[in-house]
Amino acid sequence: MEDTRVDKWLWAVRVFKTRALATAACRGGHVRVNGAPAKPAATVRVGDQVEVRSNGSSPFWMSSRATERNGWPFCSA
Repeated sequence: MEDTRVDKWLWAVRVFKTRALATAACRGGHVRVNGAPAKPAATVRVGDQVEVRSNGSSPFWMSSRATERNGWPFCSA
């Protein structure tokens, strides 16, 4: 798999507990992919930088695998 939706990716790498929370964060403008605001259906590819703003901080992850499976060892964060 080469790419996946950002909301599925955020859920799969356990940034959010549910996909609904990941979708809400995207719709609320808290997620950026490569510096651009991301809608839930935005594509994440290997090497993309994903930034999530929550509680005043902005940690970011680099996508090393475009996965849709949830949990370890499929985590690519």
